[in-house]
Parts: sequence; structure tokens; C-alpha cells
Amino acid sequence: LTTARRIPEGIHQAKTGGWGTWSPFYMCGDGLRESTIGIVGLGRVATSVVRKLKPFLPERIIFTDVKPDLHRAEELGIHYVSFDHLLQESDFVILTCAATKENRGMMNKEAFAKMKKT
Repeated sequence: LTTARRIPEGIHQAKTGGWGTWSPFYMCGDGLRESTIGIVGLGRVATSVVRKLKPFLPERIIFTDVKPDLHRAEELGIHYVSFDHLLQESDFVILTCAATKENRGMMNKEAFAKMKKT
């Protein structure tokens, strides 16, 4: 939510004088409504995140996981996609996977290059 609303950027602009004139919507970012949210991992944390995201009415929530739990995904109303597809389609990417040596560096230069430009 902080990223969607561009809060860190707004704080920086206010502190450094970059927000000089009256412009109430200057730093208002897009909300989550009608967006595509991609989640990496589908464990307990991701399940909780999905439930908290639903009231914001995203268009869709997609996920990827090394061992996708399609039953849980169906219960949550989300869809499994490949990691590359998730990067290409998501307006927001949320990492909920465990920090292991196997997935260390998954968000590298190549991954960022594949991401949707939103």
C-alpha cells in the first residue's frame, strides 16, 4: 500500500522542498483497485496477504510457487502462473517466499527487465 500510494516519494519530496506548489494530487499513486497483483510464494504469509488485499478490489491476484497448492489457490480465488508471466503481468509484485539460498537473487537485473512498466 505504501508503494501504491507513493508515500516514501512524497515524504522525500516534502523534506527536500520538491513539493513546492499547491498540487494536492501531485504524489498520489495508483491504488490497488483494478490492478494485477503478483505474489511469489503461497504459504501462510501469502494467504494472509491475499485475504487482506481482497477488500481493495484488485482486478486479479496471481501467484507463483515452486510447489503450487492449487487447492489453496482455488479457495482464495487466485491463479497460478509461471514466475516470468507473473513479472510480465503484475502491477505490484509481493515476495512472501522464504529467504533461502535457492531463491537468493531471484529478483535480479533480468527479473526487473521482465517486469511490467507500471
